[in-house]
Amino acid sequence: MAPLPLYSARPSRRTGGVPFWFPDPPAPGALEWPGSPLGLSNVITRTRGRTAVQDKTLDRDPTARDALAARAAAAGVHSIHGACVSCDGRGLLTIGPAGTGKSTSSYGLMVDRNTRFHSNDWAHVRYTYRHRYGGRVLPLAVRSSTGEEVRGLWVHRWIDTHPADGEAPVTARSLMDKEFVLLLRELDLEAALGCRLAAPDRTALRLALARLIASHDGRAMLDLGRILEPGRIFANPMEPLRLGSVFLLKRDFASDVVLHRLDLPAFMARLFLGDTPAGTREVAFNASRAVDDGAERACVAALEAEVRATGEALTMGLYPRFAERAGVPESLREEFELFRLLHRAVPCYDVNTVLERAPGVGSRPEAVEHTLRLIRGVTAGTPADVRLTLADYRAFLA
Repeated sequence: MAPLPLYSARPSRRTGGVPFWFPDPPAPGALEWPGSPLGLSNVITRTRGRTAVQDKTLDRDPTARDALAARAAAAGVHSIHGACVSCDGRGLLTIGPAGTGKSTSSYGLMVDRNTRFHSNDWAHVRYTYRHRYGGRVLPLAVRSSTGEEVRGLWVHRWIDTHPADGEAPVTARSLMDKEFVLLLRELDLEAALGCRLAAPDRTALRLALARLIASHDGRAMLDLGRILEPGRIFANPMEPLRLGSVFLLKRDFASDVVLHRLDLPAFMARLFLGDTPAGTREVAFNASRAVDDGAERACVAALEAEVRATGEALTMGLYPRFAERAGVPESLREEFELFRLLHRAVPCYDVNTVLERAPGVGSRPEAVEHTLRLIRGVTAGTPADVRLTLADYRAFLA
């Protein structure tokens, strides 16, 4: 197959006028290979088949799939289907199914001059501990005093359950990607777990964003490189951003609650069920997960049926049963272990994007503006029991 050109009217000056293209894999079973010259470290990875380039047929091969997962785990990276913007130096991550406002939120928040655009589709996070002598480190592996070795995402669970094994050597990586070994007692386990995410004229920016987010029926993608100055976009993948809050978006017209903080069982239940406005379900609100969806969905359906049979609320009973259940697909257990860490690291909120129903709101653009102000208004000082409804949310905005 000949290289596929990028459909762009502008050839790249960085490639000497040669269009951006996707080379063939060096071997039929290759997992990753170098991309075109457009970027020093551009890499093509096989993903779910949507185009001739993105071929996810390898995901049906457990060996190939596990090799990709192991590569990500070795780097301590968790990929989340969501959008992120930095506001005053803290990351605001929105997660949700199509149609609930992820892109609207990430673009709309950029109207504030104290923001920087991070990502609109995928966020790659690393969970870190504070070192007792300063800075933060990402643990990759640990060897206990009895010789047990734990690697990847389960290192965090081991540390949670073995805090007294202070002499255990921990292989870690700094935020500047330098690997070294330290002792468990050198980590500050009392401090909060950290979560790191790897302007034109204001009137013109507002106009461009308004055209994007005020559409009632259309959807659009925006090349922010044409609108924002370089300093307002994260261009270096190694530049860390500390995550401040997570927002699970939904669009439930049957509920008057528009924002509240989620405890761990409720947070996990939202992700397990993955209810979408279209009436479908997506585990972790990610329709592109490279896993055996059938086995996962069967597991979630069985857990849901058990909870419903008891009459207990899904938000209370689903996750505790999952945590104790044997035979859970490993891909599902790993995914939700990482979401457990996410909830532990930062406050997580439920946001219902239905403010067009609120008294006095006259249009969808006004509803969007109020929703963005709610997200922007949540800070470290927001009460843990915050619960805002259509009737009283304006007091929070005042």
